[in-house]
Order: sequence, then C-alpha cells, then structure tokens
Amino acid sequence: IRKITSDVSEGSAMKILMLSHSDSMHGAERVFVTTAKILFEAGHQIYVVVPKASSSGEMEKALPDGIRFIRMDYKTVGNSLLRTLVVRLYNVPAEQQLCKFCRKEEIDLIYASTWLTSIGSSVARRIGLPLVWHIHEEPTRDFFWTDAHYLWMRRIMKKARIIFISHRQRRLWEDALGLTLHATIIYNPIQSITVISRNHKGVTIGYLGSFSERKNIGMLVHAFQTSQ
Repeated sequence: IRKITSDVSEGSAMKILMLSHSDSMHGAERVFVTTAKILFEAGHQIYVVVPKASSSGEMEKALPDGIRFIRMDYKTVGNSLLRTLVVRLYNVPAEQQLCKFCRKEEIDLIYASTWLTSIGSSVARRIGLPLVWHIHEEPTRDFFWTDAHYLWMRRIMKKARIIFISHRQRRLWEDALGLTLHATIIYNPIQSITVISRNHKGVTIGYLGSFSERKNIGMLVHAFQTSQ
C-alpha cells in the first residue's frame, strides 16, 4: 500500500478491487474509505464491492465520483464454525462472479477489509492475484473452533500481504498461528481532539461501540486508567 499510494505515471496505475464487509461508516469502514480515496487520488483505478444485503448507502455517498461502486450478493464469515461453513457455500456463486469480473476488468490487486471478508482470499487464490488483507480483529481464545479451521486460516494468511493496526495485534496473530506473517503495521487514522476553551481544565473522553473481546476493550480500559 505504501508503495502504490505515491503518485503514478501514465501506464503504471493499478486496477484495485476493494472488498468491504459492509457499506456503513463505522471504524473499519472509515479506514476503508480513507484508503480508497488515497489510492484513487494517487491515480489508481478503484472498484469498491460491498455485500448487497448491507444497504445503508453511507459508504457510497462518502466515496468520490470516479470510484466504481458495486453491490454483490455475498456474506461475511461469523464467529461460529457452522456460520462460516454455510457462508462459504453461499458465497460460491459470488466468488465465481468476482473471478469473472477480475479477469474482464484485468484487476491487478485485491484489497480485503477485516477478517470477515475472507471471500477476498478465496478469489485471489483462485485466479492468482496478490491480496492485501487489512485485518482489524484480534484472535481471541475461542477463535479457532477446530483443527481444520486453524489449518485453513494458517494457509490463507500465510500467502496474503497483511495490514495490522497495531504491533500487539500482529504478535497475537503470529503467536496464534505459529507463523511469521508477511505484514506491516498501519495505525488507524483518527481526528485530533481540539479543546475549544483555554480555561477548560480537562477533556472528557467516552467510548461508544460494542463491548467485544475481539475489539480489545481491555486495552481501552487500560488506556483510560493510564490517562487518569
């Protein structure tokens, strides 16, 4: 990503297929949109694909004109083995459609956002395209349900170029998989906090979101304690 975000000369622009797990504008989706904008402004041709069932429309409005926005009928994997198996079967037609689309448009690179969008790894593997996988989640104690699931995750992540959002997250994934991954760290972009009043004695910071172990709430609580 760092290499291809620099301005490109004519003839060196890439066609990049970017897969999202939703078209809302929450944390991971905002990072996705920021990445798409940077790549587009650098001169690359961007195709954004989102699940058809996710229909908030927020992401499409946030993307600049010139980025092709496509809805496709695929689902994201979940936190249970049964759901993941069902989703993988359900996604077979979408995988075939995406493979056909990539060949037709001569896509150079696939970018998948979050672990949930594992369909990106399946498509990249089937047609031999490089995959950049931007993972926001952490592997919790119950992440690998069976030995088969562990081996499957180990196989697909070993071949991908992975973006992690922290060094701790990378370490947890590598420890869990027993691998040294082809990965880099890119912190999530955040807006700075501006204190309007010079007489204000402090800043009150709150948290709004789901309290999930995979979202590393423990680190957030520790940060709040440290900043007291």
